Amino acid sequence: MVSIDTKFKDKPWGYHTTLAEGNAYKVKYLIIYPSHELSYQYHKQREEIWTVLEGRGIATINGIERLIEMDDVINIIPYAKHKVANHGNRQLIIHEVQLGDRCLEDDIIRLVDPYDRDIRT
Repeated sequence: MVSIDTKFKDKPWGYHTTLAEGNAYKVKYLIIYPSHELSYQYHKQREEIWTVLEGRGIATINGIERLIEMDDVINIIPYAKHKVANHGNRQLIIHEVQLGDRCLEDDIIRLVDPYDRDIRT
């Protein structure tokens, strides 16, 4: 059964909303404010597919930085260390698809966090 949540969840880097969710997937929009970034993190039980809808930023995957902009697609496999940063002057909007056994927030292992949230190694 598909669950839809149209509420926006505030984060220190911007906000996100879940568009659809099922047993082994979740679909979200991430809106990242200018001069903000997500934590450097990885997941054990899911992959993520990011599609950039608006804006520009820098995606870091396993320590390698890459400029991203509209229409770019990034596939993040389990255990890949990753983050995205918005270095532009407008919002960075990413469509995120999570696939895997556990598409929950407790599968986020933060390695570095600019907002002093819990770090797990």
